[in-house]
Amino acid sequence: EAARLARESDESEKAALKALQAQKATLMEAQTSRARIWRPVTATSLASIYAQKEDFGQHILKKTGMLDTLLDNDDQEKKRSSN
Repeated sequence: EAARLARESDESEKAALKALQAQKATLMEAQTSRARIWRPVTATSLASIYAQKEDFGQHILKKTGMLDTLLDNDDQEKKRSSN
């Protein structure tokens, strides 16, 4: 009886260890894939993202007619500050 219990205990420990190893492997894979996704973000690509965002913002402002208003306000402010 003691030998059977020891064997079952050993088998359950091995099964638990395998489950933990599988979880660890899954976590490691998730970390490496996340690193792969974020690694390419450099200053250049970040600047590109912001430029695209700014272009889109200007597109929206043009469609709503607000871009001209903002540019006129900028011009008026420059004239005031130069005087």
